[in-house]
Order: sequence, then C-alpha cells, then structure tokens
Amino acid sequence: MTKSSKKSGMTPTVKDQLRSRLDDEDRADDATPLHFMIEFWSRLRAEAANSHSVGLDALDRLVLRLLADDTSQTPLESAVVIPPSPESMSAGQVREHSVFQAPVTQSRSGDRCLEDGVKRSSSRTPLKPPPAKKKRTSKKAKSKPHFSVDLPTGVDATIERNLERLVKISEGQGKTLPRMAFPWKGYRVWYDPKYHLEHDWKHWRFWMCFRLRFLPLALYPPSEYAAAHRKLKASAFRARLQLLSAFFEEMGYCGMLTAFEDAVHDNLMLLGGRAAKNASGADDDSNSPDQEDLGVLLKRYRRRYDQAIANALDPFEVGSSDYHSIPELLKTGQAIDPTRLKNLRLSDKALARIAMDVSGSNPPKESWVGNRNRGPWKEHLSDRSLRVTQVEVARLLTAGKPVIVHNDRPFQPSEQGEDDSDFKENGEFIP
Repeated sequence: MTKSSKKSGMTPTVKDQLRSRLDDEDRADDATPLHFMIEFWSRLRAEAANSHSVGLDALDRLVLRLLADDTSQTPLESAVVIPPSPESMSAGQVREHSVFQAPVTQSRSGDRCLEDGVKRSSSRTPLKPPPAKKKRTSKKAKSKPHFSVDLPTGVDATIERNLERLVKISEGQGKTLPRMAFPWKGYRVWYDPKYHLEHDWKHWRFWMCFRLRFLPLALYPPSEYAAAHRKLKASAFRARLQLLSAFFEEMGYCGMLTAFEDAVHDNLMLLGGRAAKNASGADDDSNSPDQEDLGVLLKRYRRRYDQAIANALDPFEVGSSDYHSIPELLKTGQAIDPTRLKNLRLSDKALARIAMDVSGSNPPKESWVGNRNRGPWKEHLSDRSLRVTQVEVARLLTAGKPVIVHNDRPFQPSEQGEDDSDFKENGEFIP
C-alpha cells in the first residue's frame, strides 16, 4: 500500500500521492510504466505549450489525477485550446505530414468509395477539364464528375485508345462510364422494393458505392496500383457477400434462388469480379474461363479482347464472361464454407438457412447444390458449429418472426452523391 509523505491525519494531495508512487517505483526499477507516462506527458506538453495555448494548467491537473489513480473522477476544470505554434503556421494551406496522413473525407454516398482503375478527377490528380454542367432528372442541376482510366506507363496504345473512346461515348450521352455500364434506373429486380424496403436500400447503397469498381472488375484493365486494386476488389466482394446474406436470411436459399432465377428480372446483381487466374480464389472446376487482364487478352485472345470492349457499355453483356449463377459464385468463392473467416463467407444465419433448405431433401434444381462429398458443400453440410444458429433460426421462423436484423440507417437524400442514381423518383422506388 502506498505510504503518505504527510503527517498522520492530513489528507495527501494528488501531487503527494504521485510523488509517493514515484519514490516506491524508484526503489524498484527506474524503467517503470509510470515513469514512461510522465516522460511522455512532459514531452507532449512541451510541444503543446506556446503563447496561444489556453488551459494547460487545468489539463496538467487532470493528468496528475489520472496518473495518481485518483478515483474522484473530477471533470476537466476549464476549456483547453492547443493551437499550433504561431511560427509553424502557414496562411491559406495545410501542411502534410509524412507519416500521419488523414484519409480523404467522403461526404456523399457516391464519394464513399474510391474506385480502382476508373477514378474521379480532383485537384490532386488533374486530368481533363470536367464537362459542362448537365441537368439530371432531379430538381437541381449537378455537374458530372469526369472519369479517366489509370493505366501504367508503356501500356499498349490500343488499350488506351479503346478505353478513352468508351469514356467519350459515355460523356457524349451525359453519363459517366460506370453509370452507363451499370445503371440503376430501368432495371427489374427479383423482389418487391415496397415490401423489402430495407433490402432495397441496402441494394441501392451497395450499387452506388461499388459500381465505380464494377467496370474494372469486369474489364480487368492493366493497373499500376495492383495492391490498391486488390484491396478495393476485396472490399467489393465483402459487400457482395453481405448483400447476399441479407437476402438469404430473409428469403431462404431456395426462395432467393427461385426469385432470382425464375422471376422477371435483369442482371442487377454483381455476379462478376471473378478471381483472377492463378489467384487463391480461383477454382479449377469452374465452367467460366479464367479472368485475364486486357493486356493479356489483346496479345493472346484477340477475339475475347474485342468482345470485352464491345460489351463494356452494354448493361446486359458487360459481365457476360463472369459468374453465370449465384451457386457458382458461392462455390468458387467458397462463401458457404463455415470454417473460413467471417468476412470471407456468408453470415451465420444465411449459412444456417442454406443448410436447413437443402439438408435431407433435394432442391428444386439440382444445380443449386454442388458435390456433397467434397469441397465447400461438404464442409458446409457436415459442419456442426452452426447448429445453435440453426435452432435459433428455426424458432424464429416457427414464431413467424423475421430472421434478419436490419442495422442500416434509413435512407437520407443527403447521402446521394452527384453521380448516384436516384433512390426514388416522384415517390416511386427505382428500379
């Protein structure tokens, strides 16, 4: 127990308590955590103190109480303002730090996700002058962001010309390249937006946030930012799994596939974005060809290259070389393997509903379930770790309660970016 440096009967001050602790630790070891904390604060305070600083004394007293383990929980006594030193301030600009670089803040849904391969022009990366402002279907005119394709130095001039031509064609119609290739308005979906409002909002949000990346995923152009490309691709895949999980939790596996394959709908589901050739996610048993970048296609498979460029602006064909069905996507991506990390597979409740739908009975279509004796389907159906979740899901279904729990915030018009499609038009849901 810490001894007091004051005479008996006198309450020790916070400084006395701290000095007593320091004395005790000095006798034990100089390199103690308390010494390091005091040294840290002393150095930090020296950097913070300047002629414009306000309230450092109050902050000192608070730090003393914390270091002395004072349990009185007295709040900060006054406001503290620590501006930069006047000598280090520059008028009209913010100095960048070589290590601590803050990420660019995105205020709208259309700006939340930076795209790979296709990027918006900005003050940091001047490209071409943005086109003149054009009117959209919304009430006020908005300027159209300009998009260009980032290609590495030395890329074949044919690829550069073809991609620039696609950009010009889309701009000629008053649209950006991703918006023309992957529109939202006019599509037909496999669910009723009015009945599945939360799912529709989740779907719209996914589409607006990631369609800037859909085109690079579909075309797979050469890129000098390979590492960034992989990270952005992975984030799009995770979002796709979350979207699929939401529909499986709500509709069940067979119900979702029945609605998706049998109902009247278009391809408003990113089935593309296959694993590249030789990547860890590639599946030798897949019926679809391995994804090659445009440079390889141009040199070795000219017909496939020409077809990819020709389909780039056709919403119904741009992803024709990618996954052909949801079961293929789940199998090839091993999204139904419960032993994988949670961010690499479907949710527990979605996996539980899939197992409940296909265990002990054959699905309406044989192609919906793969080989039960090996691979992802065997791992999924033989796994016992989700039995508790299956019991919980069965209880909810029996009670007529929803399986899914929606945590998304309600749609706000302010979240719609300049290049985002409208979520509603004249009060009606789109698509």
